[in-house]
Amino acid sequence: MATEAQFNLAKEQWLAAAKTARTEKEARRGRHSLAVEFQNGGISAKAYFFPNLKSPATGTSPGKLFLDSVEKLGLEGLQEPINHLRNFLGLGRLKLYVTDQLVIWDRVVDIWTLRGSRLGDPQCDTDLILLRKLWDLLEIPEGYRWNVRPDYPLGTPPPLDYRPVMMANWTLSPTKEFPGPQIYLLTFGKNDAVVIDARVPS
Repeated sequence: MATEAQFNLAKEQWLAAAKTARTEKEARRGRHSLAVEFQNGGISAKAYFFPNLKSPATGTSPGKLFLDSVEKLGLEGLQEPINHLRNFLGLGRLKLYVTDQLVIWDRVVDIWTLRGSRLGDPQCDTDLILLRKLWDLLEIPEGYRWNVRPDYPLGTPPPLDYRPVMMANWTLSPTKEFPGPQIYLLTFGKNDAVVIDARVPS
């Protein structure tokens, strides 16, 4: 499993980056976005909030900003899922939506199971097996990712040694005890043939 030293190192690096002055380009990044999702013949709206300006300005971690805001809404049934997520996020550098620079399988297990809190749930165990198969098929190289936001000119492929970060989110539901995880294994820069072979059964 990923060690506490690795989590602490990542956390220290985030804190150091948060204290660094933002460039003009970063300052222009939006703080929210709207999106629509087409599913089951219907349309649903989604709002995405980005704390990249407020977090360093207030000295508060992105995870705490999000969870404190959701908690203040006082929505019935969400307190227990929030507590689970708050306890988990307090042990690492993850944010919600999260970008994780520590891309290793043990870290995926930590995220998916909330550090073991969801182990024993048959659905969790089944999904984890499928996730492992996808991880192997995509041939994800393990390691720490330094380039979180690559800025390559449009149409320019990344260098051969580029390795993308990993992303995840959790869905809070009043009807479920635990937050529902989603993990994003980014394939930017990876050979298209590898991605197609992973998605299409042979």
